[in-house]
Amino acid sequence: MANHVSLRLTVEKTDTGYSAFAGDYPIFTTGKTFPDLIINAYEASDLCFEDEEGSNKYHDISFQVEYL
Repeated sequence: MANHVSLRLTVEKTDTGYSAFAGDYPIFTTGKTFPDLIINAYEASDLCFEDEEGSNKYHDISFQVEYL
């Protein structure tokens, strides 16, 4: 089982802050500030990779940010 995943996170500036999605996974999130967005992206990623017992199959998640 893998311990690390690196996600390509596409970020867009919106009227209310920022939005982001990971094209290869069903991960979508928003944030009023860029730091809020990254925090929310980690939370959304944790939920996406959670197994049936509620634990995350990846211990280390990193992002490659593409800013549109």
